[in-house]
Amino acid sequence: MSEPTPGQEPRPERNEPDRGEDAGQQPHPAGGSLPPGSDGRYAPPGGGYAPAGGGPPHPHGPLHVPPPPKRRKWPWIVLVSGLVFLGAIAGIATAVRNDTTKSVTVRYSVTGTARDVIIAYPTWRQQTIFTRKVTANTLPWHKELTTNEFVKGGTLTITLGAGGGTATCSVVVGNGTSHTATATGPHATATCKGF
Repeated sequence: MSEPTPGQEPRPERNEPDRGEDAGQQPHPAGGSLPPGSDGRYAPPGGGYAPAGGGPPHPHGPLHVPPPPKRRKWPWIVLVSGLVFLGAIAGIATAVRNDTTKSVTVRYSVTGTARDVIIAYPTWRQQTIFTRKVTANTLPWHKELTTNEFVKGGTLTITLGAGGGTATCSVVVGNGTSHTATATGPHATATCKGF
């Protein structure tokens, strides 16, 4: 470097590049000549290829390329949930349609010691539940219906007369389980439901 005059900054000499095209390159070997085939750029040791751009490798290791953006999962979750929901609705609709088109036998029975028992039982027509009432002066009382219009949700209700006593109602749909209830005493009521 040349000596600066007072008030000036030191200037580099011509053979010490600090800017421009030669900035950051290795100084030329002693004697001023480069090896044959060399253009003065960085060459890694061991005869490997120089990195793109001709500079030395990054001091903190290779540069990491960020991973591609993650795909959103929620649209798939919503789609699958919607399909499961629609499948469940279709299955329920098919089950209800099959229940209302197949022939079903419904057996009602009221047993016990009570007299003058009012019995209200369901019948089905055009997939609608209707209630019929009868009075049984003595028990047991039995009724069997066969219908292809069966709709779930019927109830069999018994109401005992003023003389009291005990009565038990029972309903069996098809080969299913028996739904029962018992009433005891004057004007007592029992309801068989869940069929």
